[in-house]
Amino acid sequence: MGTGIAAAIPIVLRPYRDFWEKIKRRDFSENFFENYTVDETGSIYTIKPELLISNYQSFITEFYSCIGEDYEAEGEMPCVDNYNDFEIAFDGKKRYSLPYLKDYSMAFNILGGESTKYWVFYHGSFKPEIP
Repeated sequence: MGTGIAAAIPIVLRPYRDFWEKIKRRDFSENFFENYTVDETGSIYTIKPELLISNYQSFITEFYSCIGEDYEAEGEMPCVDNYNDFEIAFDGKKRYSLPYLKDYSMAFNILGGESTKYWVFYHGSFKPEIP
């Protein structure tokens, strides 16, 4: 029997709704927030669109190669050159294959906050080898 796993990139991060304090940077890797812009309140982080757009295709190729799976089984990878087209191409309400965007936080939480929008790029299972 396997364990279901999923992987995603947070697009928008914010503190948990039940807490008013800011996300604690110490809870993340050293340079994590260099990839995000922060709003005027200092509490909502959004991934830099240029980082996402310039790297999403190579990221998927490398990730699937690392786990020994073929992405092509998921379908054709959309090709976009701006963030608005990215949202349209990966809209989770219209797209039925990986990767896709989701905009509710019930399924994907992070340490110290929640992701109110994220890009799911893998869903599968881990089946440990039994000796």
